[in-house]
Amino acid sequence: MNKYLKISEYIWLATSVISVGIVAYVLISEGFKGNLYILVLPVMAGVMWMMRRRQRMKLEQQNKEKE
Repeated sequence: MNKYLKISEYIWLATSVISVGIVAYVLISEGFKGNLYILVLPVMAGVMWMMRRRQRMKLEQQNKEKE
């Protein structure tokens, strides 16, 4: 389970970084007019990364306490 959470965490981190690059490119090339809604994607991916990270850390701490 811990391995799954770590892989999931890295996938969300990669999604966040890639989406920041894409959003930056779109905003620079097309401007800010009507394109601000796409800023939601990197924010959501970042939030999901933080949630997965917190979940993994809690699970690791619980496993250490059991030992």
